Amino acid sequence: MMKNNAIRNTLCVMVSVGERSRLTDITWPRFEHWCKRHGYKCVLLKEDLLKKYGYERPPHFNKCLVTRYFPGYDTYLIADDDILVSKFAPALPATTDDSFFMARDANQGHTTAPYIRFNGNTGFLLFGKNHCSLFEEVFEKHVAKGIHLTTDGFEVWGPFDQGAINELAFSKGIVEELDTRYNYSLVPEYWLNANRKKWVRSTMYRLRYYFTLMIPFHRNRKRMQQAYVIHLINCRFIPYVELLYNKLAFRKRF
Repeated sequence: MMKNNAIRNTLCVMVSVGERSRLTDITWPRFEHWCKRHGYKCVLLKEDLLKKYGYERPPHFNKCLVTRYFPGYDTYLIADDDILVSKFAPALPATTDDSFFMARDANQGHTTAPYIRFNGNTGFLLFGKNHCSLFEEVFEKHVAKGIHLTTDGFEVWGPFDQGAINELAFSKGIVEELDTRYNYSLVPEYWLNANRKKWVRSTMYRLRYYFTLMIPFHRNRKRMQQAYVIHLINCRFIPYVELLYNKLAFRKRF
């Protein structure tokens, strides 16, 4: 039976290893406030768990050791430190011990594995305790910088931990699709569907996008305000985005 996560023993962990204060000074207070409002325990993880447990992997893989470091919870939410929560964000979806939720990644290309229904983004992972062992299995996989190669020879989009987690979770048939509003990739959702060459080459083109975020009724602003959580991948001017997304938001837009 699905249970509200405030009733279940839920731990929400924001993983932020190293000097990341330019992000966490903004993202952590919002995350912490949201967790407390909905009755979740929360932790800002600063310790390098890879070093603690003797792994030589990129820092992204610290998230795969969270359940080993914090055992005994019924539900886990593991979030990257570039996750910005809306002050109006609702509670998490109800879960069971067998839940495993991922939202779609902004990039849905490159994957050839037939059992992967969509490219899942691992910046906001919600799962029940029965799937903690999956993250131990990740360390049996190779490290991919862009395209992950599965054991059976297929390609999966996703750098570092993402491709491996997608392979394992989808091959086990456990993935439930999380509403994208819980993990909306603000900048990639735009530039992947716009003029990519201009985005890379033109400063004015990029600045024009950020300007549209302040224009009432502009589709870019609407999409931002309709998200429960925005993922700040490749995002510049983060204090400005936080100002528009939270400080100047006076009512729910979802």
